Amino acid sequence: MRTRKSAYAGYRYGILHRFARYAAKSFSVFFLLFFVRYGFTENMEMRVLQFEKTAASSSSISERKEAYVQMAKLLYLAGDLERAAAAWQNAAMTDKNNRDDAALIEAAVCFIAIGEFDKANANTRMVLISEKASAFAPKARYLAAVAEAFRRFDIAPLIALLPDSAYGQYKPSIYYIAWKISNANDYKTKLFSEYPNSPETLAIKDGKAVSAFPSIFWQFLPSGTGDASRPPQTNTLQVGVFSKEENARTLVKKLLAAGFDSESGKKTINDQTYWIVLAAGGENINMTLNRLKAAGFDAFPVK
Repeated sequence: MRTRKSAYAGYRYGILHRFARYAAKSFSVFFLLFFVRYGFTENMEMRVLQFEKTAASSSSISERKEAYVQMAKLLYLAGDLERAAAAWQNAAMTDKNNRDDAALIEAAVCFIAIGEFDKANANTRMVLISEKASAFAPKARYLAAVAEAFRRFDIAPLIALLPDSAYGQYKPSIYYIAWKISNANDYKTKLFSEYPNSPETLAIKDGKAVSAFPSIFWQFLPSGTGDASRPPQTNTLQVGVFSKEENARTLVKKLLAAGFDSESGKKTINDQTYWIVLAAGGENINMTLNRLKAAGFDAFPVK
């Protein structure tokens, strides 16, 4: 079986085709190319701060919600998934009498991308038990199954979605994830035969990684390269990734207090810095994963 690093981190790397298709709904092609070339600029950060001010001060529910939505979109495209998740979550809950399940789903996407599986599942559960869940139920179930696959190496919930036509758009990703996690070539064969021109198929043939959750910073997550500092152990676990160093330090302190060998490493992408929290896997990585889970920490192996 492949390591969860190759499955999960590979899944999270972006592909420009999917990014363009997703983002073109609300941004011009020029704006997208600007992101690709220059990343998150000072002017864009100023826009985020303006949206934050509006969200905090406006007396209009609709204005506050729109500010959170626009802030979330900017942060997501810039690769700041932690803040994007928080903005989507706020957008979803701005109107206490009319929760926005679409925003909850977007927050779940970000939570999965940063390894916050419990938070992602909490969002998908809210959507699925909602009286208005019909429009969002397929994506919510798909995201819940993705989180389960990476958290427990369990692809059964994903495979169970394949016969249902409501999940047709997710089939290439389901095959890809199933192959990455199980290393069963049957899934790769089905992907190649049923979806020969899909990004997933082309990525495998080109030796690249692919994601159903595109980000302009497809190198954002651990790939075994870059400048992130890592513990010397062969089996290393990633426990978190943060845009603020103090958050990473807080998690390291919690891990150390719980008896886990942990440290944080810095990774810089397009002049934006992230802190990755790592823990030693020890001689029995599965046992360490179970200990971390029992202590309230989600983690996955990396090289």
